[in-house]
Amino acid sequence: MKSKILLLLLPLALAGCKGGNTPSTDPSVNPSVAPSVNPSVEPSVEPSTGPNPYEITEEEWNSLVRKSHSFRENVNATYVGNIHMIIQGAEYNVEVKLECDNGKYASYHKATSQGHEDEGTIYYELNKESYHIDDDSYEYVAYEPLFDTYRRNTFLYGNRRISMEGLFVDAGFQFKDVEFSQATFDGEKYNLTDVKYEGRDIYTSASFKFENGKLVYFTANRGETDTIEYTGSLFGETTVTMPEEYANNFEGRFLFTQFKETSEEVPNIDEIAQAFVDAEVQVFTSNQLTFYSEKSYMGSGIVNEPTNIVGTVNYNGAYGGTYTITSMTIAGYQVPVPESGMGPYNFSFEDMTLVIEILISDDLTVHAECMTLNIR
Repeated sequence: MKSKILLLLLPLALAGCKGGNTPSTDPSVNPSVAPSVNPSVEPSVEPSTGPNPYEITEEEWNSLVRKSHSFRENVNATYVGNIHMIIQGAEYNVEVKLECDNGKYASYHKATSQGHEDEGTIYYELNKESYHIDDDSYEYVAYEPLFDTYRRNTFLYGNRRISMEGLFVDAGFQFKDVEFSQATFDGEKYNLTDVKYEGRDIYTSASFKFENGKLVYFTANRGETDTIEYTGSLFGETTVTMPEEYANNFEGRFLFTQFKETSEEVPNIDEIAQAFVDAEVQVFTSNQLTFYSEKSYMGSGIVNEPTNIVGTVNYNGAYGGTYTITSMTIAGYQVPVPESGMGPYNFSFEDMTLVIEILISDDLTVHAECMTLNIR
């Protein structure tokens, strides 16, 4: 799941290239910010014999490349990229600008294919206090374009935590399996051939250029048509501001699995559960919630007529919220609902499970556990 989060941070057009088909660039392209190799001192002065500023250690390679710490929460830089690919015979060109500001990220993309254009900016902000060293991950807040505003969410695609490697894999940075010994250093760049990611062939060739421990240029290609290239600049001068106008929002489908209550708490809970086998919850970007089951449960038991509940979601932007019932039909019977609605009732996310409070009778609610089918 973790790699799916990347679809949010870099061009959405890359979604079709998931799993290793993300392209790169012609290695012959020169980096636009390649530093001068001419000495800045008078020719009569002996050149420095210090360490090569373009060279990194194996420890730095494992961090900057394999863990993608070139973009970590303490990095301040802007990367401008161009991506070219052929997908099912169609040509895609994507312009990218990725801004990194000490744990805040803004990713602009403009994708063009067959005369059609798509562009937008997505934002992320890491919770630095939530860092886990064991999986190199953070909690976060994401802002994704939604109509004329932004949607704010803390677990887009169901991912509550993200790592740097997971965050940038769909940006074409797919090198977690590449050992330092596989790279050839030519005095200025680190070059790779036959790059593999999780056992799959990813790139024919790739090159990295570092300067004083910072990634300043990256290029890779998969044949002649699929290429990707990024150039770094504005180190220490990049500012990212999160959107001020947004809506707390998510969407998804969830399948009922069981109730949290036991038979001791609710004597007929097992029979109620049988009525809701294969029941489905859906939440839409309009903040509407629906609960639908082919069967119903009434005081007399299971009835082979559907239950249909419609409500309005008030999502807290994190891991839960409330909903208010606006319409409810049980076994063909339209239950009277006040104009202000019924509720509010609670829902929450526990890992990949949605737990939603459901009204069973006038004085009883139970908690349905629903498996996540898809979420965004």
